[in-house]
Amino acid sequence: MTDIVNFILAQAFAFEEREQEMCSEFKRRAEEAKQAYWDACKYPRKKKKAIRKKAQLDYSFYVQLSKPMFGSF
Repeated sequence: MTDIVNFILAQAFAFEEREQEMCSEFKRRAEEAKQAYWDACKYPRKKKKAIRKKAQLDYSFYVQLSKPMFGSF
């Protein structure tokens, strides 16, 4: 019985560690999208508009993903 409980706890902690790694990766990607938004000023108007539109979508997507799915143990 204790083997099963230990296995389940180990899996839960592994899941939580992986989730934290993914959250930090998504935060990094959100920051890259924010930087791309501000770097777009180097380009002509139409290209700037396209880059900023993509950067805004990427930023909102990665910010949503960076939030943890479940609470911490």
